[in-house]
Amino acid sequence: TTSIFSTYLNATHQLKIYLPPGYNRNSSVLYPTVYFQDGFEYIDLASAINVIDNLIDSNKIQSVIAVFVEPNNRNNEYGGNLREEYQLFFIEELVPFIDSNYNIINDPDKRLVAGASLGGNISALISYNNPGVFANCRIHSGALWVNNNEALNLIINGPLNNIKWSSIWGSYESTIASDMRIFRDALITKGYQIDWLELPEGHSWGLWRATIDRMLEYFFPAGAYNINYEGS
Repeated sequence: TTSIFSTYLNATHQLKIYLPPGYNRNSSVLYPTVYFQDGFEYIDLASAINVIDNLIDSNKIQSVIAVFVEPNNRNNEYGGNLREEYQLFFIEELVPFIDSNYNIINDPDKRLVAGASLGGNISALISYNNPGVFANCRIHSGALWVNNNEALNLIINGPLNNIKWSSIWGSYESTIASDMRIFRDALITKGYQIDWLELPEGHSWGLWRATIDRMLEYFFPAGAYNINYEGS
């Protein structure tokens, strides 16, 4: 558990960092990183740490470092008047902090940002606006409708970026389900790589908890690439 002060937000954000079994700061082994919005909820309500432990132990994913970021003003940071500052905090302060303090693979293809609902909205904005930092994005039931469909319109009408997507939502999520279908179809048409799944579920941590494994196996399957890099 640690924290980081953001000059863009003029606030301190609480973090929890998951380090995989056998992690050694002095080793030359480097790891992909997963950034979770609503980080403490992903731990407490979605059992993310247990899921990651079990996936690594059963050799379904390669070992990862996970960064669980807790918002201070969720609505404003994820979809309101602080969303621009929050993106700057993520890209210019948080990622460099993690990169300089942990053994990460400094490659956008080895960095994933993920979130649920409004957390999915800000994750989509962070990745699409900064594909040179986050080339992987996972959206759990994304509330892409905020600010007159800002994120949805930006991605489906904007240029094709080097981003790999994953999204899961419930068929009983009304507007969100409709938007996620539009999002999926548009990304497929534009030529993006996307893994998607619609389940007969509602807008809940139960759905998101049950599908973290699919997300991690899609982005960081075991043996997909060598993590024994030499540090520079």
